[in-house]
This record gives sequence, structure tokens and C-alpha cells, in this order.
Amino acid sequence: MAAPYLQIVHKIPGRIRIYHPRIKLNPKFASQLEVLLRKQKGIQECSANPKSGKILIQYNRAMTSEGVLWSFLQQHIKQTSKPQILKRQKAKPFEVEDVPIPTQIALVAIGGLTLLYHLFRYLFRPGPLSVNLLSLTSLATLITSFPILRSGIENLFLRRVLNNEILIGTAIILSVLLREGATGLVVVWLVNLSTLIETLTLDRSRRTIRSMLEGNQKDAWIVVNGQEVIIPISQLKQEDIVSIKLGSKIPVDGIVMNGEAVVNQAALTGEPVPVHKQVGDKVLAGSTIEQGTLYVKAEQVGDQTSVARVIHLVEEAAHSKAPIQKMADTYSARLIPSSFLLALLVFLLTGDIRRTMTILIVACPCAAGLATPTALSAAIGNAASRGILVKGGRYLEEAGKINFLLFDKTGTLTDGKPAVANVIPIHKGYDSNSILTLAAGAEANANHPLANAIKEAAKEQGINLPCIPDSEMAIGRGVRATIDGVVVHVGNSSYLSQMSIKIPPQIPFAMQNRAESATLVYVASGMTLIGVIVIVDSLRPNAEKAIRSIREEGITNIGIVSGDADAGVKEIANLLRLEKFWSNMLPQDKFNIIKSLQEEGYVVGMVGDGINDSPSLALANVGIAMGVGGADAAIETAGIVLREDNPEKIVEIIRLGKKSLQIIRQNFLFAIGANIIGLGLGSAKLISPFIAAVLHNASTLAVVMNSTRLLSYAPHQPSTETALSPANQKRYELPNKK
Repeated sequence: MAAPYLQIVHKIPGRIRIYHPRIKLNPKFASQLEVLLRKQKGIQECSANPKSGKILIQYNRAMTSEGVLWSFLQQHIKQTSKPQILKRQKAKPFEVEDVPIPTQIALVAIGGLTLLYHLFRYLFRPGPLSVNLLSLTSLATLITSFPILRSGIENLFLRRVLNNEILIGTAIILSVLLREGATGLVVVWLVNLSTLIETLTLDRSRRTIRSMLEGNQKDAWIVVNGQEVIIPISQLKQEDIVSIKLGSKIPVDGIVMNGEAVVNQAALTGEPVPVHKQVGDKVLAGSTIEQGTLYVKAEQVGDQTSVARVIHLVEEAAHSKAPIQKMADTYSARLIPSSFLLALLVFLLTGDIRRTMTILIVACPCAAGLATPTALSAAIGNAASRGILVKGGRYLEEAGKINFLLFDKTGTLTDGKPAVANVIPIHKGYDSNSILTLAAGAEANANHPLANAIKEAAKEQGINLPCIPDSEMAIGRGVRATIDGVVVHVGNSSYLSQMSIKIPPQIPFAMQNRAESATLVYVASGMTLIGVIVIVDSLRPNAEKAIRSIREEGITNIGIVSGDADAGVKEIANLLRLEKFWSNMLPQDKFNIIKSLQEEGYVVGMVGDGINDSPSLALANVGIAMGVGGADAAIETAGIVLREDNPEKIVEIIRLGKKSLQIIRQNFLFAIGANIIGLGLGSAKLISPFIAAVLHNASTLAVVMNSTRLLSYAPHQPSTETALSPANQKRYELPNKK
């Protein structure tokens, strides 16, 4: 027998995502595979997604390995692929949600027209209803209730599960047998109407997300032999040169080869301000050209583009279950059999079949089952529209519970790249601009981070770099160049010492006092030191505001865990008024800190962007990866990914998580309250089956409509606390910047 088709989609140590077609074709096989894998030694978490055909496995590398898991999967899939086993496997039970929207509309229309006919006959031809009319009503009841009856029966016999539909279905059959067809039809019509509204609402939510991200553009212009031709977007290939004009959405991920434009990429990154794109810049599919024209060389097309991955991630996340959903599952599992027993008891004590029907209808826990998934789906969609990718409902739920938040320093609270903070003249006759001109000229042919920082600072000051045909590099130490006949040395203290250039002993101390975490670059003309360039990893402009906003959300335990030296970490912590910080941390040290905090009972959030952050992001209750420029391992491991390097987005995550929990609790209140009130009134014969159906469906619709509020919820709120003092802000600005 041929080996089963398995494909590794992505893997990092301790985590692997695998595609197998049968996971997509057979949801029951997917759930069985989940159960079997969870029983294997060393498996920490396992989640199969029938929509994508993929299964995500997290495992303890000390207890098992990728090879062991691969062998197990191959063996299991090979065994269950045998014809006799496949023949015995039962199909996925039918669910009411599987009914296409046009069919749902038809069922509601049939039921509604029959009820209208019934009403008109009653109003305009009073008297006993004919047998034919009753037959018509009963027939309409059975036809329009077919999806409900089928779902209840298949779940009962295929899964041995009592679901919501078995309760409603039993009441419907009783109404027909007791010649209460009109009552049964009203119940069915209300249930079908509720299901249709629920389906349309959720479908609108999905379409809203897709339209925000993808748009309705079907065609694209490409350049062929110097001519622009139009083709369907689905036919675009890598290396195509795509022409995008004003008002059009960019259909590919790629590099700008020609032109310049103002691009709105808010749907992907959440950036409210359009950005300027020119030759050499990277652009993302789903962005919109607001001004100008671009010619883009396609690097990723179709399902491989950023926008396609975002849409897939959002839909996959909405499919996953959050821990709070277990409460609804437990409630439903206990309520349904209890309701049957209560209905049977009422019937035995009273002999009143209508009261029994009322109890069966009003006890249905549909609303409770929808309380969590509808809210989290809407919240995940909202997050996606803001450039926040949430990989599952559980991460959003945990985000609302965070009470200890840790940041890696570099690339999260700071820009992650060196920048010139100050240029300090030491020798008379040289000012900061002339020193910067010489240093940038000497570094003109260099391409290391410090050189780039110096050249960028010169560019910002409007300094034209001199042409330096020749320079001598001392890798990791400095550079020697001749500018206008003068030998210029730029480098660290050891390089200048090697060149026999003296550095006054008080200068390094004074400079370090000005910027404790600074890197000092010395500039010498000839054999004389003329100035010092102070380079820092700049604090992000909005980092302090983000920390303030996080505190306003009630999270007072905020800290930094960084692999950087103590001076740099301490300085950033002081600027942000953070009392807790850890420096010189290896990846294992960060991991241990988070583990220790969790053992103390904290719900820990971790924000990072590098490969060294991956273990911590995986262990934290909520791992948040900053920016699409972050390491792939960090982005894959994190539960939440920010597509924009903006720490203020973390506040939005926390607020959205809290709002989601608030909405879910409200939903449970609606659902459980309706069940309790309905059961009490039904048992006392204070409501009819019709009113029971109205109450049941009203609670379901209330839950759905309440959840959709999360689609339009705006988690961004201005902070009112005092900003950084001007003195602290100034140290991160280059003086006299134009």
C-alpha cells in the first residue's frame, strides 16, 4: 500500500503543523486523530482543523520527538485507510448550519406563507378548520422541520448525543401526532427564522472581514512586452510585473520596480496614516493606492499573499474553541437530558402534552452554545481589521485576563536599530554638523548598523556625503578614509588606541553618563580627536503612552526581560517608570521567569519579536509577536501577531479581550436566564408552546446580535496621563534636526 500523504506545513522545535487531506474530507476522522494524539506520551496540545485539513501538534521534546510523531501518524493513517475500516467509518452527522442559505430562506418562506394562509382562513372564514387544512399545516410542519429532525436523529444514532434539535424535534413530532400542526408549524417557523438570521449575521461578519481585507477586485493589469494587459487576479504568477493605478487594491505581495505612490495599508497593518512607497519598497496585497502609480514585481500571489494568509488565519481562529466554551458545552450536556426527564415527569404527573411540549422547546440550550463562538468570531474579525492576528479564541480570552505583562526590549519597546542620539564636538573649530559630515563620509562604503545610523542621521540633516573612492575597514572596530586630503578615523576606543589617537580619560565617563546604554563612536581628524557620536537603540515614540494605557487597564505588573546589558535595560525601564526588569537573559532564563510567575498564579503576557523569544512566547498564557518583520519562529509560536510595530496595539488586544469576556458573560446571562424563566413558566403552565418558541428564539437572537457589537467595537482610547518629560524626550532626538 502506498504511503499516506502527509505534508509538514511548518515546524519549529516542540511544534509542528501537518496537512493531510482526510482531515478536511472527514471531520470525524479529524476529531478521532485529535483524541488519539492527546493520549500519546509527550503531547502537550493538539488541534485539528477540518476547514484547512491541518493538525497542529505541540509536544515536549524531552518526552517525544518529531520522528516518533511522524511514524505514529503514518501508521495510524495507513491502518484507517484500509477499505473495510473506511467502510465502517461513519459520516459526520448532519447539522442545521449545513443547510445552504437559499434553502433556509425557502423553508422560512414556506412556513410563513402557510401560517398566513392559516391566519386568513381563521379571520375570514371562522368556524372549525377542515381536515384538509390541518393536513396542509401538518405537511408544512414536517417539510420545514426536516433539517431539525435529520440533525437530531443523526446525532442520536451516529454520535449517541442528545443535541438541541432532538428536543425541538420531539416537540414537533408530538404536535403533529396530537393534531396540533399549527402550534408545531409556529415553533418550526420561529426556529428556522432564528437560524436564518443567525446564519446571515455570521455570514455578514465573515464577508465584512473579507471585504475589509480582500476587496472585490477581480482583475489586474500586468506588463507584457511593454504593453499593459488585463487578466483575472487568479492567473497572476510570480515574477509578473503588475501595474496598480489610483484607487486600486494591490493584488500581490511584491517589490516596487517603478513609480511611487501613497498606499493605505490599514486593513493589514492597522496603520491609520497612508505610507509612501517607492522603488525598492515592499508592498502587501490588500493595500490600496490612494495617490500615484506603482509597478510591482510579484513575489507572492493567490493563497500565498499576506491578505490570503490573514483571511485563512482569521477563519481558522474562529473555528477553534476557547476554554470558556467548555462551560457552555457542560451546561448543554447536562441541560438536555435533564429537560427530557423534567418533561417526562410533568407528563406523568399532569398528562398535559402541551405543557410537555413547552418544556422541551424552552429548555433548548441553543443560545448558550452560541454565547462564546459568536462573540469570539466577531472579536477576531475586529482584531484582523486592526492589523492584529489572533490565532484562536483562547488567546483572546486569556488576553482579557492578563495581570503580568513582560516585554522583550529590543524591537518592541525600542526601535530595534541604532540611531544617532547626539553629536558632541570636543575640538574647537568643529561643530556637530561638520563632525557628522566627516563621519558619514568615512562610513560611505560601509554597511554595518552603526555606519547606517550615522549616514541616516546625516541624510536627515540634509548633509551631502562626499565621494570617497577608497577607505580601509577594520571589521568590528572602525574605518580610515581620506576626505579632502585629511585622514579621518571613525571607530570605537580600541580602534583609536590602535591608531595611537589619545582619548582623554574623562570623555567616555562623561558620555556614558549622558546615555548609559549608548554606543560611543569616536571621530578623529588626523591624529586629533574632534568629537563623539552617541548612538542608542531609540525608545519607540509611543512606547511610554502604551505603558500608561496598559496601567490604566489595571495591569500594574509590567516588566522587561532582555538579553541586553544591564545599563541599557535599566535606562529603558527608568524612562518607562518600570520597577521590574531583568537583563542579560538567555532564552532559557526568560522561559524560567515566565514559568515562575505562572506558578505564582499570574496570567502572563509576553511581547517579543526575535527567535530568542520563541520559547517564552510559547509558554506564556498569551504570546504576542510584534511586527511582520519579526522572526518567523516568533510569529509562528505566538498566539497573537501584530502586523505593525506599534506597542499601542497591545492595549487594543487587552481591551478587546476584556470586552469579549464581558459580551460572553452577557450572552450566558441571556441564555441561561431564558432557560430558567422558561422552564419555571412552562412547568407552571403559564406559557404556551408558541410563547416558549418565541422566548427560546428571542434569547438566541439576543446572543447573536449582542456578539455582533464586537465587530464595531473600537478598543483605541486616548490616554490622559502626563507624557514623558521634555528632558527625557530630548535625549532621543538629534539636535537641530531639519
